[in-house]
Amino acid sequence: MNCAAQLGKRTPSGDELRTDEDFAAYLLESQHVAVIHGAAYGSPGYFRVSFATRDDVLTEACERIGRACAALS
Repeated sequence: MNCAAQLGKRTPSGDELRTDEDFAAYLLESQHVAVIHGAAYGSPGYFRVSFATRDDVLTEACERIGRACAALS
């Protein structure tokens, strides 16, 4: 998934998200959603999500990612 539009933004605590790795860490810390940053797979500016879980868990994770993005400025 592309997270390039979120890079350069600031978290509610004032930290700047400079890389997809920063974005992945922000999701984990703020929303308890674990993703893999794309740079680990040669795709900076993206992140990977595992779909190997129940649909309700995926729905909740997507909602949390949305909340995390909405909180950025």
